[in-house]
Amino acid sequence: MQHNRRSLCYKISFTLLEIPLNNFFYVIEGYFKRYLLELSMKLRSNCPLNIFLDLVGDKWSLLIIRDIFMGANTYSQFLRSPEKIASNLLVDRLKKLQSYGILNVIADKQDSKIKHYYLTEKGIDLYPILAEMMNWTQKYIKVDFHSLSEEMLSEIKQLEAPKHSENYRKKYRVKLEKLLTENQ
Repeated sequence: MQHNRRSLCYKISFTLLEIPLNNFFYVIEGYFKRYLLELSMKLRSNCPLNIFLDLVGDKWSLLIIRDIFMGANTYSQFLRSPEKIASNLLVDRLKKLQSYGILNVIADKQDSKIKHYYLTEKGIDLYPILAEMMNWTQKYIKVDFHSLSEEMLSEIKQLEAPKHSENYRKKYRVKLEKLLTENQ
């Protein structure tokens, strides 16, 4: 039996040596991410609303997504958000949003220490929900909103939410294409 284990280890070792090293790390990273996602995705119920809230329903995740739509895309830019997210929460939410396939990241071409976070299609498709949440807030909560929020709310009223969301997602895709092109 000992001999069989040893030969199995050798077979695994030789198999791993045949995979180019950078591909090997991508394979391992992919398995690890899927494992973490499975661990974190223990669903409390099969209700679509519950699943949505488990994925992005916390305050910080929604604000990070909002900030990305508003033009922020680096760790330091997220920290400067007016809501003042703690750095440990920011790291946690960025990792979760990436593991759920809502965000992705690319290293800066000039400085590889800087990471640019961007929304995937799954993340971009959250914009109509955010717009409707803003619309609801304006309707029922009477406060002076931030000037950027006022601009968006005005556009939502003028174009109506579906048209505004379509336009805003198109604008974001243009910005995203520029970001990806600049950092390839």
